[in-house]
Amino acid sequence: MSKSSSVSIAHGQTPRATRREWIGLAVIALPCLLYSMDLTVLNLALPHLSADLRPSSSELLWIVDIYGFLVAGSLITMGALGDRIGRRRLLLIGAAAFGIGSVLAAFSTSARMLIATRALLIAQYLQLVLGLEPLPAGLWTVPSMLAYIAGSFLVPRIVRRVRPAYVMSAGMLVAAVGFGLLTQVDGPAGLAVIVAGSVIYSLGLSPVVILATDLIVGSAPVERAGAASAISETSSELGGALGIAILGSVGTAAYRLHVADAVSAGLPPEAAAAARATLGGATAVAGRPPDQVGAELLEAARQAFGHAFELTAGMNAVLAIATAILAAVLLRGLRRADEP
Repeated sequence: MSKSSSVSIAHGQTPRATRREWIGLAVIALPCLLYSMDLTVLNLALPHLSADLRPSSSELLWIVDIYGFLVAGSLITMGALGDRIGRRRLLLIGAAAFGIGSVLAAFSTSARMLIATRALLIAQYLQLVLGLEPLPAGLWTVPSMLAYIAGSFLVPRIVRRVRPAYVMSAGMLVAAVGFGLLTQVDGPAGLAVIVAGSVIYSLGLSPVVILATDLIVGSAPVERAGAASAISETSSELGGALGIAILGSVGTAAYRLHVADAVSAGLPPEAAAAARATLGGATAVAGRPPDQVGAELLEAARQAFGHAFELTAGMNAVLAIATAILAAVLLRGLRRADEP
């Protein structure tokens, strides 16, 4: 803590962040930026990874999921280790390991290698169904990110007047509306529906993430802040990884069910299997002659993927509503910060 902050506390004033604190915040935020960029780039690269590495549907899920499972399994240990050896030292070690792993992942020659070096749906839909290039697809995800940031700034103001349980519950209901909107992507306004739905659910999820982290970290003593933060991040990473695994498996099964009848009997067995496995595989197969068969297969695969996308979005909406009810009931005893 700086000298000016100490003086402010001594006189009963609210401490203000100095230039040193803001620089420290920027340094800490940089690894978070790299981490989020890594996940975003991966999602946007999935269609091209499917074409180059030809992963199976299960390997494609593992490519996305292995990162979350690995992080979730190591966060508590790393949090406790940071409390012991110093968080700055651990941050430098982690940054070096992250850089090495990223280089190895960039030069992966197979799906299994990519999975090892890293130890969905919306980006694939934008590129393989709507036909957007990676850059426009990435730019269309920016509104949802801005909505999340805006929601994060609004949370502190809201919780001064409303109890955390009700803020989190309302946020999950707003997210459910966004997920529900995504069940209507199969239409002429598909892109607008995806952007609007993602903006709404991002805005709804932001208070849940912010308040959950605050409740967990705020309940721990200062000397155990690293371990408490690790528990918070572990729940987030593990929950996300499990969600991708479960909902991704359901979506894959739905895709295979809808696309099976569209696969032509005249296709070679290997090509037919690739088309049934993933939309990326079907897109690659559709690019081969004859053109008429390829066009029909691609259209059927896109429709099947759209059905799978809508199914998983509907499941997300149901889960969000259930979570909203649980938050309102189980956390109703939590008081506002200004309440006695």
